Amino acid sequence: MGRLERSGDRLRDAFRTMRDAPERLSRTLGDDVRPWLDQLGRYGDAGVRAVDMLTAQARGDGAAAWKARLAVEALREKIGDSRVTVGKGVLDPFLAKALTRADAWSGVDRTPKQGLRTGKDDHAAADGKAATAVASPGRPVTVRFGRSRPLSSVSALTTRVQDASPGTVEAHVPGKGWRSLGALSGSGFTQVRAADGDKDLLADAIRLRWPAGTTPPAVHEITPWFGDTPDAELTLSHKTADAEIGGGAAIVEAQLVSHRPGDVNGDLTVKAPHGITVRAPGGVTAPRGGAVTARLEISVAQGTKAGSYSLPVRFGSEERMLTVRALPSAGGPDLARAEGTKATSSGDETADLPASAAIDGKADTRWSSRPEDGAWLQLELVRPARIGRLELNWQDAYASRYRVQVSGDGRTWRDAATVAQGKGGRESIGMDAPDTRFIRIQGVERATRFGYSLWSVAAYAVQKD
Repeated sequence: MGRLERSGDRLRDAFRTMRDAPERLSRTLGDDVRPWLDQLGRYGDAGVRAVDMLTAQARGDGAAAWKARLAVEALREKIGDSRVTVGKGVLDPFLAKALTRADAWSGVDRTPKQGLRTGKDDHAAADGKAATAVASPGRPVTVRFGRSRPLSSVSALTTRVQDASPGTVEAHVPGKGWRSLGALSGSGFTQVRAADGDKDLLADAIRLRWPAGTTPPAVHEITPWFGDTPDAELTLSHKTADAEIGGGAAIVEAQLVSHRPGDVNGDLTVKAPHGITVRAPGGVTAPRGGAVTARLEISVAQGTKAGSYSLPVRFGSEERMLTVRALPSAGGPDLARAEGTKATSSGDETADLPASAAIDGKADTRWSSRPEDGAWLQLELVRPARIGRLELNWQDAYASRYRVQVSGDGRTWRDAATVAQGKGGRESIGMDAPDTRFIRIQGVERATRFGYSLWSVAAYAVQKD
């Protein structure tokens, strides 16, 4: 048994305990708490079905996953009908997240993004909502693409009614008419391959059709999978990475999301220039309906020229450009605390929280600004220096976005660094800013409703070779 199965079993057991609570505890606790026990039992039952759904998807059993999905939806409806609240903020988000994962696995979440068209009465068959349905249509249900596209597969979600006919999945080939792709499964989950020899089938519509005189099942969703889209979507956690020359590695995470009705395997590659080394995992698998994160470690060798380098990151047909800023090593004494350094601001919150507190070397003092996104803190150094690193120690009121600006005269400013995803706490910002006498931490966006607040600011010069 694998780790996923063991984790699923433990979670399923916990939900079973909740499901069985009404029967086990109602006599002991009495009728006064019965509504809460019943609601707990419904949540437990829904949780068991949700785990069944997720584990079925993991082993590729679409029929079992769809059956469990329908059960979860029915139980959520009963939960919503009750006025009793149980596990607020925990159980509902879990079920919602599980259903979101199910929609990604089945392809339901892709449907609204593809510009598909249906007849007025068939909108529910391609609305991106597995819970809605075209109820027992007495005609074919057609989804049109708007243009001819290479079709690789079709997924269909249906429910069965008594004496329902399985029907067929068909694709329309321009100039040749409708072509059968396969039969609808009696399980309610159908996935069929669309092929023209060893190529994807060029089609402009798909439909579900049943023999005349039969009772069709309700149609929840019809999802086409196209061959003209990337196998997986590639995104980078950062578009820019700062790496110190001869120093430690910078870390960037690459996320891959499968866009196929199956796992997507491939090599994640990075083309780096001489002097820059990138450690990448190589072979990566993006699971169906999910995402995988790969870690990229970027190092810059000693002797490499400082500057910005563009590195293409590729997976399949997807390419993203990563900018690596090779920065010189910085260290030595903290210039912000040198005798004669001055600190000013756009405005202090109070006289007890002055700009000077950020450079006084005391652990229990801090600077705090007024509650304005554009607030700033400025240092005037004793003499110009080539600044290589700034270290900030934020109080809880930090900047989610800000810039580090430098100047030689306090009048003409240039951006030395931009932080687009500030996390607060201790942040180290690399740069290569020669002839710097003035340093300004320019706020762009606050992370809280308060102003910006810093316990300390430290500035270090580039070390000479």
